[in-house]
Amino acid sequence: MTRREQTAAEFMAELEKELEKDEEYLRRRAEREAARAAFRAELDRAEQPLVADLAAHGVEVESVWDLVNRPNDYEQVLPVLLAHLRDGDYPERIRAGIARSLATPQSNPWWEDLRSLYVSRRGPEEEMGLAAALAASATEDRVEDLIALALDDSLSDDRVMLIKAIRRYGGERGMRFVESVVDHDLLGYEARNELKKVAAIERRRQARKRKRDA
Repeated sequence: MTRREQTAAEFMAELEKELEKDEEYLRRRAEREAARAAFRAELDRAEQPLVADLAAHGVEVESVWDLVNRPNDYEQVLPVLLAHLRDGDYPERIRAGIARSLATPQSNPWWEDLRSLYVSRRGPEEEMGLAAALAASATEDRVEDLIALALDDSLSDDRVMLIKAIRRYGGERGMRFVESVVDHDLLGYEARNELKKVAAIERRRQARKRKRDA
């Protein structure tokens, strides 16, 4: 730790000590903590029908967010998750967790359902999760759909997530599209990143070939 960092840390410690003596600060902090606790309790209450349904199908979790980024050992409840996302009356934070839990290749049979939910634009967190789900569950036969979604300016900015799937599954068509949007205001940054990855892969391939031929 540098002297400057130590000084900053000491200053913050002294400030915290002073604030602990400030009754107004303590009151506002208590109110914020109570509001967070109430919000969390409301989410837990609202999520109970989903959690119970998942348990009934053999997947026990405290929250749907427990499924996010976990190994995909819950394929049997993907239809359950989709039904709750489509038909359930949940707060957006819960809907976002459901959408994120559907971001797996095994969701491909319900790709059209995911697309329909995405274009319905029910909330920004949910839209982000659905964009991730569309990208994760796409296959070669969805490339034209992905391109159409990526170019649809009425949709959320999260559609940039589709660029990787377009490049990955689109073959020459996908590469041409990615190359065509490198200067796009929204899609360009991700398109350039994908092209850099392709170039790096090709350099490694050429290096291995030269090594074999040497």
